[in-house]
Amino acid sequence: MRKTLFLVSSLALLVSLPISVSATLSPGAYEFNVRNGVFQELCLLPSLNWYSFTFSGLGGHWLNTKSNTNIFGTGSASQGNVSVVVNKLGTIASWTQWTSNLSFFNVVEPLKVVFVSGCSASMRPHPGHLKLGSPLTLIRE
Repeated sequence: MRKTLFLVSSLALLVSLPISVSATLSPGAYEFNVRNGVFQELCLLPSLNWYSFTFSGLGGHWLNTKSNTNIFGTGSASQGNVSVVVNKLGTIASWTQWTSNLSFFNVVEPLKVVFVSGCSASMRPHPGHLKLGSPLTLIRE
């Protein structure tokens, strides 16, 4: 009887505890994929900095919040500014990129987020394969 009562009260306590799900991105290499292939590849570092494998010089900061992961940064004048919001499950993202003079503005969503591996020194930025659209372009896959 005591064992049963202890087990039932322990289960009741476990069920009553609040469960909180937070953003799941952690340091490592990620692909951001559209339906027809890889859109961007990023390395998220433990220092909360990131850099792009896709475009040399593109990088910035990232952080997890209670509701999502925010990735933001800048690159060269032609790359402009980047803001990425990843859902709290770490699976879907919206990517916004624009130049400071607003001659280019691009939104790509939804992007599938895929963890590839840890970042390594052998992972170097490679020539980009992102085809930039015209100003105020919205790409929905």
